[in-house]
Amino acid sequence: MTGMSLPARMMVGGLFAYAGFMKLVYPVENFHAVLAEYPLVPHAAIPLIALTLPWAELVLGVFLVTGYLTRLSAAALLGLCAAFVLLLVTRYMIEGTLPADCGCFGTGWLHFSGAQILAMDVVNAGLCVLILRCRKYFLSLDSWLGR
Repeated sequence: MTGMSLPARMMVGGLFAYAGFMKLVYPVENFHAVLAEYPLVPHAAIPLIALTLPWAELVLGVFLVTGYLTRLSAAALLGLCAAFVLLLVTRYMIEGTLPADCGCFGTGWLHFSGAQILAMDVVNAGLCVLILRCRKYFLSLDSWLGR
């Protein structure tokens, strides 16, 4: 299973790092508007989430790709995946529809439907579980630093 952790780290970490970066290069108001479309997100928390979530995605994604604090990063990203699935499912249950564009990658060129992003979040959650089950990580800073 150790051999599978590297591709899993690259896929999940790369995706989250890219998503965080793309939200950071556009005005925070864009992500603020996306968050306002989800009924489960408290409106009072939207400004704080819009400011901090992109940074968390970027940092945790880079940590996972490099294999630094791998278990912590994978656990945190698993939590984010679970939260995203909960948001999407709740929106579907309340409004009867998934968003046309999740806003996960900012307002850039990469867009996914709600159904596509739901599937992606479930797959990413599974990959995070796979990463967490590994005891050693191939080509990681954790291995190099002896953690």
